[in-house]
Amino acid sequence: MKALIAGFFLVTLFGTPALAAGKKVAGTKHDFSTGYYNGTSTYTYTYGGSCGMCHSAHKAADLPQIWKRSAPTTTGWVVYDAQNPGVGMTLDAGDTRFLSAADFVKTNSGRCLGCHDGQTVIGGTVLMAANTKNFGRDLHGKHPVGVKVPWGNEGWFAALNTAYPGAPISDAEKVKTETGDTVGCTSCHSMHSSENSSKILRGGDRCLACHDR
Repeated sequence: MKALIAGFFLVTLFGTPALAAGKKVAGTKHDFSTGYYNGTSTYTYTYGGSCGMCHSAHKAADLPQIWKRSAPTTTGWVVYDAQNPGVGMTLDAGDTRFLSAADFVKTNSGRCLGCHDGQTVIGGTVLMAANTKNFGRDLHGKHPVGVKVPWGNEGWFAALNTAYPGAPISDAEKVKTETGDTVGCTSCHSMHSSENSSKILRGGDRCLACHDR
């Protein structure tokens, strides 16, 4: 009975069940109820079905999105810095262009990196595979995350542009900012509203949602 109630709660909150542009999370690489193999060992999580690895109807660690997993620790985060691209910026270095590490790990990017940071184990058992799925915490060689978008400056629209060429009709699939008008993983990626299930990318020419050239 409890499982039935929990399932009804998840469906009510998220829609029928966890869709990505009409594609279910069930059966994708993020469905750990079928098992995740990192090259060394397999981790399988069956409680809560396809949604249960990330969401919990009861005693959520983070109430928004009834997020189940705890935020990663705040140490060691380095992100891309346009002023010093070869080295990047260490979060908590006092630069107000960036989120603090404590705020960063609570963003949607932090939710993604709760598995993909190469340090946080999944279910106390396995790490993500040591390839493109394991990003580590030095992200300075990747697209900026945790940086406040300088809207209106040269090279940027005055605000997020949702009318870029090929933009999706559905608001859920359009590019978004994260906490504090920052760019992050879920600006371009979405587990539940992406245009494809391989890279879980939002629709259209995503670059032109923020960049005006």
